[in-house]
Amino acid sequence: MRTLRFDKVKTRVNSIISLIENLQVLPPLGKSDHACLDFSYLKGSKEDQPNHVKRKYWKADFHNINLALNYVNWHEKFETESVLGAWTIFRDTINEVCDQYIQLKKVRKKKTQKK
Repeated sequence: MRTLRFDKVKTRVNSIISLIENLQVLPPLGKSDHACLDFSYLKGSKEDQPNHVKRKYWKADFHNINLALNYVNWHEKFETESVLGAWTIFRDTINEVCDQYIQLKKVRKKKTQKK
């Protein structure tokens, strides 16, 4: 059995990964070539979730996003990278462009009315 580590992967998937513990890759079932995953899921309550932000995609400057991404020399960036390295570069580049051209909006917890 192998244990996977995700501590070096920094994406918004981390919020999901933080709810998973004891992740193990197990051998395939039967003649399948797919590995089985075994993990514990930690369920959190809505009260545990802090206020967070979301992107206002409806107000995004898609013209400048397209221009910025067209200027990136993807072949040069990915040429010597592993798959994980290329993914990290791609993700970081997309996030940088989105940070520049898409506004953020604070999302607050909904207050529940007491009866």
